[in-house]
Amino acid sequence: MFAGAVLDYIAKNHIKNVIMAATWNSYVESDSTEAQILKTFQAVLSAGARVYFLKGVPLQAGDIRQLTAAAIWKNDGLEATGITRGQLAAQYQGWDDTLARLKKTGATVLDPDGFFLSDKGLYGFVKNDQVLYFDSQHLTVEGALLLAPLFEPIFHTN
Repeated sequence: MFAGAVLDYIAKNHIKNVIMAATWNSYVESDSTEAQILKTFQAVLSAGARVYFLKGVPLQAGDIRQLTAAAIWKNDGLEATGITRGQLAAQYQGWDDTLARLKKTGATVLDPDGFFLSDKGLYGFVKNDQVLYFDSQHLTVEGALLLAPLFEPIFHTN
């Protein structure tokens, strides 16, 4: 019922752009999950909107306060903390096919991963002396602002 109301709103108000966002890697990747995502995508397209699929931000490996305290205690430096490429790949294991199908059917996949990549090759929770997360998956204001360039093209299209 709610989904129908959202689709009606998109169509009636001529919404041009819709961003599908979630912590996708918390969903079990299965044929039914993919089918539901593709069904939703097609319904939004049919309502007349362009669809942007936001891949979730890299999930950090624990409580940010504890990770920060441990890095300070060990004198490791906060810029040298975060998850590895392998850990990030494991978070989205099995999603490659779904993302490829979304792209083939017209979705623009927005990938925030590169915004978190440090010079050390880690997907960190601190950048430019700013803490980017307030827990393992939710961004601080500074973390959200880091992603502004990812969304700019959406607001400059007709």
